[in-house]
Amino acid sequence: MTAGRGLLEWWNSYKHRFVPWIALQVHKRKLVKAGQLRAIPPVELQAAVGELVKYLDSVPVRTAIRDPFAPPSESAEIDRKCLADLVGFSLRVRKSRIPKSGRGVFVDRGVVQPDTLVALYPGTVYDAGEPVLLQSLANPYIIQCVDGCYIDGKSIGISRLIYKSCANRDFFHGHRWCDVSWLDTAAGIGLTNPYAVGQYVNNERLPEFEANVAYHEFEIPPEFDLKHRKYIPNVHFSPEKDRPLRMMALISLRSIRAGEELYSSYFTAFR
Repeated sequence: MTAGRGLLEWWNSYKHRFVPWIALQVHKRKLVKAGQLRAIPPVELQAAVGELVKYLDSVPVRTAIRDPFAPPSESAEIDRKCLADLVGFSLRVRKSRIPKSGRGVFVDRGVVQPDTLVALYPGTVYDAGEPVLLQSLANPYIIQCVDGCYIDGKSIGISRLIYKSCANRDFFHGHRWCDVSWLDTAAGIGLTNPYAVGQYVNNERLPEFEANVAYHEFEIPPEFDLKHRKYIPNVHFSPEKDRPLRMMALISLRSIRAGEELYSSYFTAFR
């Protein structure tokens, strides 16, 4: 009885990230709560990301205790207090308050205002029809967009290898095309973009753990400022650069204060 209950709890948590189950349910994702919450226009999300990367580019860094042979860009930690002063809040990944849910994302400093871009969902972006089955096996960090695209936010195993390979492939005139530091989120230091932690936001568990953020899909254009591409935690699986890049933002539904955990609903999404 206990084993059966434990298995049911695991499935109820995991099914929202299980690709075949998502494929069967994705049509519902277009409808659930879509008429009840405010959809942020994509142009506003693009502007919000543009402002965020400017903030990140202006925040001082400090030396972190890591591999002494790591490149300087990967051995620096953004001053979170300074970042919170600029953006209004900072985040931290630690053990979730939801039982048996692993890690979660918490507001570490400051206050998140309603309708604010709270976090980004990092990972390799697969267009509909591109091979993703192997990467999806036992992968709780892969999420499907409304139109059938996938974003794989897993930071280990084959998912990690694919993301790093695509990132190294896409250097452009000496500029990194995307952020790779989110792959080391577990270390908690050295993150180029500390808001690229959307993959660790857990699904709501009603009635105690109610959603306070919602997913919004949008795209950034290929002409996005090259200087700031290094803060974007997503990369195309295919090598084409001359098309928009799908991204997923988590937007606050209400005011969220320091110490609160972020909870989402996987089937509340806007595009």
